[in-house]
Amino acid sequence: MRGLDRPPALVIFDCDGVLVDSERPMHEELRALLAEHALDLSLAACLDAFMGLSIDALLHSARDMGADLPADFRSRLYARVHARLARGTNLIPGVADLIARLRAAGIPMCVASNGSEAKMELMLEQHGLWTQFRDHCYSAQTLGVAKPDPGLLQTALHGSGVSAAQAVVIEDSVTGIESARRAGVTCLHFAPAERAVEGVLRFETMAEIGDVILCNGRGL
Repeated sequence: MRGLDRPPALVIFDCDGVLVDSERPMHEELRALLAEHALDLSLAACLDAFMGLSIDALLHSARDMGADLPADFRSRLYARVHARLARGTNLIPGVADLIARLRAAGIPMCVASNGSEAKMELMLEQHGLWTQFRDHCYSAQTLGVAKPDPGLLQTALHGSGVSAAQAVVIEDSVTGIESARRAGVTCLHFAPAERAVEGVLRFETMAEIGDVILCNGRGL
């Protein structure tokens, strides 16, 4: 396993699917609600179509696919997803160890997500991580700019006092990968069961990502 030329000055985590194993339960709720409004998809198709999208992009895409969405669809989806996540979530395997390794190495961390700050708090609090990340969370819904627009990552960089060349971001979706490309940030693609994206480093475990970030090997 090869590492970076030097440890980064900042590691940016996506939240859903990178810190917390929340993609599947969220999309199960989305799939069930869409089925009530003329769009019946398999879970795999739902994940493929909507994973990583902002809520506005998701609604637009669903309508393009034939969904007949009422005016209150957004609020109903939020309520279902939050109720589901409130029952409990799991951290992505190995991410707690990765965070501990980065903390021990003195590498700053933050979170940049297309999800809401309320959802991030709900999930991270369950695992004792909200206190660490509370002042270092960047939400597209709060800031009004969502991936794949680079503005969300650029805001995280500015808030951390770090240039794009000094940071890395861990993403699990094509939307996040595109945001990193536009922002000029090195992207590490966490995708245990997905195909590689051309030009992006893909990793199946958080331990591998930690080794790369902490330079346990030669430069990329």
